[in-house]
Amino acid sequence: TVTRERRALYDYAALAAFEYLHYDTKTLPDQHALPPVIYNQFRLNKGLPIVEWNIIEAKTRLRFIAYSHTRSSEFGLHFLLLVIQYIRAHTFTPEMKITVGTDGGSEFFSRSNRKQAEWNRLLATLNTEIYCYEPGFDTRKNLIERSHRSDDEEFLIPRGSFMKDKNSFIIEAQGYSDYWNKYRPHSGIGMNGLTPLEKLQSCQVEQAKKLANLPVMILEDAIGAIKQATNVIRLAADLNDYAISHPSAPRPDQQWTKKWKSNVKNFSISAQNVLTYYLPSEMTKHQ
Repeated sequence: TVTRERRALYDYAALAAFEYLHYDTKTLPDQHALPPVIYNQFRLNKGLPIVEWNIIEAKTRLRFIAYSHTRSSEFGLHFLLLVIQYIRAHTFTPEMKITVGTDGGSEFFSRSNRKQAEWNRLLATLNTEIYCYEPGFDTRKNLIERSHRSDDEEFLIPRGSFMKDKNSFIIEAQGYSDYWNKYRPHSGIGMNGLTPLEKLQSCQVEQAKKLANLPVMILEDAIGAIKQATNVIRLAADLNDYAISHPSAPRPDQQWTKKWKSNVKNFSISAQNVLTYYLPSEMTKHQ
C-alpha cells in the first residue's frame, strides 16, 4: 500500500484448494534473467520451445505447465479447459466455483469483452470463471510472477545446458515439474515448508498424487489430442444455451447428440463424468 503495509493476497486459512488459479505465460529466452549461453541456446535452437504456459493454484502452489514454440489463443483456451477438466475429474467439489485470474494477453483474449464472454460461456460448464487483473492495481498476479523467477533460478539456469533438443527438454521439464510439485518445500504464506503435494494432502484432497502428475507437453504436438478431450465442453455449452433459449422446446434428441459426439474422437470418459455435474439434469440423459 501507499503506507508500505504488506497484506496477504488471500486469507489462505479460509481458502479452499483449487478455488483460485492464476494463468500466465513466460518467454523462456529472457536476456535479463539468463546467462548469455543459455539465452542464445533457446533463441537459436529451433528444436526448443520458447513459451511456458503456467497455471498455479493459490492455496497449495501446485502448478500445471506446458510449453510451445508460439503463443496463440487456441493454445490458451484449450490448455486451460484441459486443466480444469483434469481438476474436476479428480476432485469431489463440483459445487465449488473455480476462479482464474489472467492478464488478458493476446494468448488469452486480448482484454476483449466479447472473447472473454465466450471463454466464460465454455468455462461455465465446469463451474469456472476467468477474469482480467486490473492493470497497475491487482497484485494477485504476483503469485504467478514469483514462480517465473523460480523457473529461471531453479530450472533454466542450472539445467539449461542439458537441453539440446526436444526430447532432452521434455525430460528436464518433467523433472522440474515433479520437483516443484512433489519435492520442493515452499515458504509462502500458509505453506509452512510443505511441498504442493503435501499441502494438497493436508487439505484432504484424496487424489492429490494424480493431480500432481499431469505431464508437461509441447502444445504444438499435443493440441490435436487436447482438443479431442476439450471439444466436449463446447457441446455442453451449446446444450446449456439451447435449454436457456428454448425453455419450452423439446430437448435435442439422442440422434443429434450422437452425431455431434461422432465428430469428437476418443470422447473422454472423465470429461463425460465431469459434465454430469453441470448439465441440467433433464439434459444429461442425452450424453
